[in-house]
Amino acid sequence: MKCIIISTKKYKEKDALITAITEKEVITFHAKSVLDSKSKFTFLNVPLSKIDVTFIEGKYKYPLMKEASIVSSPLKNKSTLYQMSLLMLIQEAINGMLQEEEKYLVYPILSDILDNLDKNVSPQFISIYFLCHLLKISGYEFELNRCLFCGEKKDIVAFSFKDGGFVCRNCITDDIDQDLTVEQMKIILALFKSQNISDLSKYEFLNEDIMDLFNKLNVFIIDNYSIRLRSLDLLNN
Repeated sequence: MKCIIISTKKYKEKDALITAITEKEVITFHAKSVLDSKSKFTFLNVPLSKIDVTFIEGKYKYPLMKEASIVSSPLKNKSTLYQMSLLMLIQEAINGMLQEEEKYLVYPILSDILDNLDKNVSPQFISIYFLCHLLKISGYEFELNRCLFCGEKKDIVAFSFKDGGFVCRNCITDDIDQDLTVEQMKIILALFKSQNISDLSKYEFLNEDIMDLFNKLNVFIIDNYSIRLRSLDLLNN
């Protein structure tokens, strides 16, 4: 079974409970002696590693790992501080923003990100892209195709986080927040529409617009999820 590790928790003295996601589900399995430095399975202690695992047949409290092999590791010799911060953010966001039963839904996008960290796309841009898709999974599906009030597709002038999407000139009032600039509206539209890192690589936006959107998204997450993603602060430096 191929899966991506999202957390490791000590279980008994040197064992661990590994929680991972597959394309279809979230699984938690028991890995014996994985916390022993002499174990051949120490790679299971690295979150966001892609692995291939098999289990021993039988009735156990948790599926008991029989064998595992590493498919890929997020730890690379040339990883930058920003890339490492991105990996921390991904793990923190999955475990903080999604319900347990939702977590497997990030598998396709997470797998793509892990395979393409070395593409010419900034970690900050990738982080916003990932967070936008987490918002979608957890129920914040912003209206980005038309005005959220009247359905008009032309003359869009504003985006409101509070109201949930784009607003046209005819519907805008002083009571509606205008949270993003026109350029930032283009960025968030591109991010929500993109399905992979290759899609992101074709866009060119100013770094100051990306970082400003980055900070506004951070505030939205704090206000609506009541959590602070501390790794976002590392990416903001």
